[in-house]
Amino acid sequence: MWLGTVYFLCCQSQIVQNDEVLRCLKDQDPLSRLRVMWSKKVEGLKWLVNLVTSSLVVHQRMAINALLTVEVHHRDTVNSLLQNKVTSDDDFEWTRYWPLTTFLCSVRLVVGVWGGEEGWLCD
Repeated sequence: MWLGTVYFLCCQSQIVQNDEVLRCLKDQDPLSRLRVMWSKKVEGLKWLVNLVTSSLVVHQRMAINALLTVEVHHRDTVNSLLQNKVTSDDDFEWTRYWPLTTFLCSVRLVVGVWGGEEGWLCD
């Protein structure tokens, strides 16, 4: 597994997270949808913890650890949105997360592709 694969997993996770949060915030009852999302994040983290503690080769464990770290951040982000009662995608508590992380994902993907790891999409 190449380092680019780990970047791709983390960036894809961030893209999905942003999309899910935006869908929640556009719902008629955003806080209720965010609570459901938070519960799913907790269940997903339990699954990843079980996976990372199973018998894996080094590069698989590295990828799962990276994804686990990103997913913990996502859980904490959703928790922060709930605590601050964010109900709009224009709310500062959401906008302070979204643009920076999306930009960093784009930069990492471009650097990965142009930095000599152009084959990682085919792994």
